[in-house]
Amino acid sequence: MKVSFRYRFEAAHRFLNAAAPRCQTPHGHTWRATLTWQAQNGQLNNANMLQEFQSLKSAWKTFIQEVADHSFFFNSEDPLIPHMIKEIPGFRGLPFPGDPTTEMVAILFLKKALTLAQSQKYSGIQPYSVTVDETPVNSVEIDINCDAFVRAIEKIPTTGWWSDCEVLSRNF
Repeated sequence: MKVSFRYRFEAAHRFLNAAAPRCQTPHGHTWRATLTWQAQNGQLNNANMLQEFQSLKSAWKTFIQEVADHSFFFNSEDPLIPHMIKEIPGFRGLPFPGDPTTEMVAILFLKKALTLAQSQKYSGIQPYSVTVDETPVNSVEIDINCDAFVRAIEKIPTTGWWSDCEVLSRNF
């Protein structure tokens, strides 16, 4: 059995290595991120739930609303960022190890969900997948068993907002 929580947010991004010039220009989307939890044993608890919904969605909702929403997702090597930080009071940015493609957003959001869940020490349930809708027609879904997820996690730095137990971490 699986349970999912979906939140919409607004964010912009820009690529340094994109083949399409329009993706090298900062641009925004109305995104949607869905976190799916999977029961490891499939058993309902004494209250006939896998886990109380509020406890499962609290940290995820806070992360999406307070960190991802109205942020600029950027490659940590982006030469524009020091200028943006200097010129934009209260700059809201989220650094990525490479271009913040929809694939990488999904991978790091799933890693963040796993990190947050480990800090909560849930029993019998864990984050299973994240689906990121970049637009109404473009989406990426990644799950913990996906080879691309496993390989990507091996290559990214071990420190960053994705590996921080703090919900509101930006690490820059």
